[in-house]
Amino acid sequence: MYASRIGNNNSSTKIFAVQLSALFLIFHTSGSIMNYKRILPNLSGEALLGSKEFGIDNAVLARYAEEIKAVTDLGIEVAIVIGGGNIFRGVQGVEGGMKDRANADYMGMLATVINAMALQGALEDIGIYTRLLSAIKMEQVAEPFIRR
Repeated sequence: MYASRIGNNNSSTKIFAVQLSALFLIFHTSGSIMNYKRILPNLSGEALLGSKEFGIDNAVLARYAEEIKAVTDLGIEVAIVIGGGNIFRGVQGVEGGMKDRANADYMGMLATVINAMALQGALEDIGIYTRLLSAIKMEQVAEPFIRR
């Protein structure tokens, strides 16, 4: 369920929508809906660009939210990992001349939180209860994630 942006067209958004729809159809038609209680899709931040050159396309967010809702309506819990490549990539920052790799990586992590907040808003707009977790402390916007 990983979508990556290809070229300057909308192919990545179509890929993701088709993949989530296919997931829905597999669960719906296979008779094995209860075999999966939880799923963990990995969303590319770049896919959130849609047809834009930078930032987040709200139409793409809304489409993702509807596809995710279709899966949750089946009683399946969904946890989502999302990237921040549409805003900043730490590796590219270092290659572009940033001297501190750690700062570049932290900037990428903040971009990821921005995308997570955007997706959280789109999901909550259609009535899906969400929780946002981050390993970087920022209690005003996300709960702390502690790996144990």
